[in-house]
Amino acid sequence: MKRPKAHFILLGGFLGAGKTSAIARLAPYLSDQGLRVVVITNDQGERLVDTAALRARSLQTSEVTGGCFCCRFDALLDQCRFRGAEAPDVYVAEAVGSCADLAATVAAPLARLHGDRFTVAPLSVLIDPAQARSMLGLESRRTFSPAVRYLYLKQLEEADFLVLNKSETLAPAAMEALRAALAARFSQAEVFSVSVRDGAHLEAWFSRILLEERRPRPPIELDYDLYAAGEASLAWFDAASSLERGEPFNADRMLLAFADEVRAELRRRGHRLAHLKISLAEPGAADQSGLTLVQVIAELQPPQLSQSLGRTTTGGELTINLRAEADPQDLPEMIWAALEKSAPPGLRQKPSFQQCFRPGRPQPTHPRA
Repeated sequence: MKRPKAHFILLGGFLGAGKTSAIARLAPYLSDQGLRVVVITNDQGERLVDTAALRARSLQTSEVTGGCFCCRFDALLDQCRFRGAEAPDVYVAEAVGSCADLAATVAAPLARLHGDRFTVAPLSVLIDPAQARSMLGLESRRTFSPAVRYLYLKQLEEADFLVLNKSETLAPAAMEALRAALAARFSQAEVFSVSVRDGAHLEAWFSRILLEERRPRPPIELDYDLYAAGEASLAWFDAASSLERGEPFNADRMLLAFADEVRAELRRRGHRLAHLKISLAEPGAADQSGLTLVQVIAELQPPQLSQSLGRTTTGGELTINLRAEADPQDLPEMIWAALEKSAPPGLRQKPSFQQCFRPGRPQPTHPRA
């Protein structure tokens, strides 16, 4: 099913909603239909676990780093440079989890200014049910600051499709109640309930974003001062370090312990975890067989092994992506101490990269019309 113009599928959603995992399901679905697919990841930081994880699945993946798609729109277009025989039929773009206003500053300019090159799919915003129940006030639990909650709700308000992920994590009655609450509050969007992990109910959503084109509608009301405050309250920590040990060790077990220690320490210090991803890639690893990946989606949920190495190893390249509502200066010492505490005896580490910051005020390349 070759297309005369590339189809552009943009995925939004808060940190930990499951966007990368959804792409790992969506891209093969598209490829199975004879479509050439290019994935574009996006982040405020420079070293992305997501990019490495998707490339390990043999997906053609490029990235836009150092800012969100809306602020680095020209860089996004640069990643859509393919022509001739290399030109993809579909681009799948994963936006930064702290980004809002995607409809007005990314989807609309793509269609308006580059409609000769792209058709733009309806904007899908993925949702973690536990996060949504907290943000919507459906359960009493510690949540993010009002500014972050504002950002989160605006993500849902601009969606064409709300994709309620992780349906396996709630009882059917609770999931249906959440689905009804979303439909009532965000009536502009169609709600899908799916399980990316189990592969359940994905066909209905996938077929719609492949076959349909986004219908223009007026942009949502958005207070950029409050939105910027929400982004700035989230700290970004990205780091890389080479690990080496003379004796083999269980990398899966070590990363799980490391992630759990970081999660616990953040909570002890009163910080609010948004998302944590940690990967270890063996030297020369070209596919999933040489990669282990652990993530933490919420402070009350234990670490999850997303990709298992399944055997012992003597080392590799460690990559850490942490997003938390915290003071950035609190994070480096805390994280390296957690690694030291979790590491097996004799493990040597050599940090090669570190950045820790708050995202700056959004400055869209194409401000809302």
